Amino acid sequence: MAVDERVEWFSETSGWLNPITPDDRTRWGVWARGALGRAARDAGLFGKAETHARELFSAAASAFGWSAETSFAPENARP
Repeated sequence: MAVDERVEWFSETSGWLNPITPDDRTRWGVWARGALGRAARDAGLFGKAETHARELFSAAASAFGWSAETSFAPENARP
């Protein structure tokens, strides 16, 4: 599973009352996504998310009498 939300602004009227362009908003979104990813990594959220995902999938599989093997991308391939 993956969530990759890429938003690109393409329709906005800029003018002297609104000097912000669609490119500005797109660039800010890319910057914010990167800053949030770094903050999550620095806070150890990836490890916590992996632990919770393993618990969730194991419990769901166990409810059906199955077992689950969960793997994740290597750290160097993460955002």
